[in-house]
This record gives sequence, structure tokens and C-alpha cells, in this order.
Amino acid sequence: MSVLRIVVGWICIAAALVLVAATVLGGFAGIERFVPRSPALMAHLPGVVFGLALLAVGIWMLKKKKTSP
Repeated sequence: MSVLRIVVGWICIAAALVLVAATVLGGFAGIERFVPRSPALMAHLPGVVFGLALLAVGIWMLKKKKTSP
């Protein structure tokens, strides 16, 4: 496994954790303008889904084995 793949995998995982934490804490999507709970939770959804997808890519980068010819 190349060093670049390992570094990129860990960067994706770290970025995903920061994105999910910032989204849940209301750092993105202008959550403070929503009063009811349901729209506020729905506004968090795209950021959390993107963060989880980024986490999956990072784990895939770390776990994918190099195929030998």
C-alpha cells in the first residue's frame, strides 16, 4: 500500500469527522433561522451524509489491498 493512499485515507477520515461534528453543532447550513425541530434536522442531513460518505471513502482507501498481477 502506498504512503500517499494511507495519508489520503486518514485525511478523508479526519475531514469527515470534522464535517459531521461541525454540522451537528450547527456550524453549517444556517440552522439558527429555523424554529421547528424537523426542518432543522432535515437541514443537517446533507452535511452529515456527505461526511459519512467521506468517512467511507477514507476507510476504503485504507483497507483496499493492492492487487498483484
